[in-house]
Formats: sequence, structure tokens, C-alpha cells
Amino acid sequence: MAVNLKKRTVVITRPAHQSAKTAQLIKQFNGQSIIAPLLSIQPPQDPKPLASALDNLDRYDAILFTSANGAQPILDRWPTPPDTMPPLYAIGEKSAESLRKAGYTCLTPDHGPSNAESLARFILSTSEPKQIKRFLFLRAEQGKEILTTLLTEAGHKVNLVFAYRTSPAESMPEAIEQTLQKEIVPAVLLLSLKTAENFLDLLRSSHAADTAFTCLINFPFQASLFADFPNIQIIKNQSVKGLLAEFAKLT
Repeated sequence: MAVNLKKRTVVITRPAHQSAKTAQLIKQFNGQSIIAPLLSIQPPQDPKPLASALDNLDRYDAILFTSANGAQPILDRWPTPPDTMPPLYAIGEKSAESLRKAGYTCLTPDHGPSNAESLARFILSTSEPKQIKRFLFLRAEQGKEILTTLLTEAGHKVNLVFAYRTSPAESMPEAIEQTLQKEIVPAVLLLSLKTAENFLDLLRSSHAADTAFTCLINFPFQASLFADFPNIQIIKNQSVKGLLAEFAKLT
């Protein structure tokens, strides 16, 4: 059955350069999109460690990513795969997508959720017993230490290098506030916990704080996150397509 959003509006809160594909999908489903980023992607505060790591890839047995943004410095330096490159591992298909489109081979866990634990288990399952490996882990400045901890506890060495940093919006984008107030039960697409936390913090001081609307969410979260907002209906699904299909059923 075809998904029909019946011209309803979906607000995309992803960074602007990552929103085009989602906007195209919403249009395909007969919906309207508004791009209003709540996070921007910035270079790391100190770019020297990243530059040094990229200059010395021969020191590493593999390169690890837990987001597409972490992989971007590889693509910026080498738009097409160079003659030699350590094996690449990504946390999931979305993180690997841009690398694969550029012609890189990028390994991802065969099954299980797309998280650090699954990636660590996958890497360890492909490593020779008692062979110590040195990994380069390209990550955001703000992030979890689970992957580094699990690999280090298994005896490997991990060089954690910041590839980027995220900068949250300091005020609610006008496009979001106007949409929530004027549209009939629109949807807001939230694709990371950090984006959701920032959105709700901004919503508390917004004129749209009591407006009824739907949040589309594809990540695990505690119910208490939305405790202050009984007016928000929540739809959960692991894929954006699934979220839009569920939202279409409400229209």
C-alpha cells in the first residue's frame, strides 16, 4: 500500500547537508517538508590530531566510524579510494553508505542493533586471538566511550581522534515555531537523542510549547524525556520510511 501523507508537513531537524534525501522521500510520499536544522556539524576545535592521523594511516590496522560524519574526513581527503587504506568498519549501514557510494569497502555488523556493542563484537569476532591491533576511531568530540572501552579491555589499542563537533541551535528556528502553530498536527522528525534533547529544551520556552503535534523517532529513549509534553504524540520506528508510513496512518 502506497504511503500518502496528504500534503501534511514534516519538519526535518537534521543538519542541512544531510536533509535532501529525506525531503525527497517526503515529497515522494505526497508530503511537504521544512528543513530547520537543530544541529550543525563543525570541524573539531583542534584539527591537528585529525590531520596527523590521516597523514599516518599506515600505523593502523583498521579505521572505525560510528556515524557518517566521522567518515567524512576520509572522503574529504580521498574522494575515491587510494591504493592503500586500512580496513574500514562502521556501526551500521547508514554510517557506511557515503563511503560505499564513493567506492570504498566498509564492513558492518551482520546482525543485531546498530550500536557500539555490536560493532565491538563484530570487530573482535574477525580478529585473530592474542593478536593486538591498533585502531583509529574517528568520532565526534561529544560521544560515548563504549567502543573504545570494549576494544581496549580486549587488549587492543585505540587512538580516539575527534573528526568533528556538533553545535546545537541556541533558539528555536522560526520555521519550526511557525509550522507547529499554523499546521494541523504536523510532525517533527528527530533522528538522534541529542537533537531531541535540544528540541525539547528549546520548546519549553517556545510559543508552541502547548501545541499538539507528532514526533517521529528512530532511536531508543526513556519515556521521561517527553514527560513535560503530554501534547506530543510519539511514533517510533527504526527507519525513516517506517516513521513516515506510520504518520500517514494518522492523517
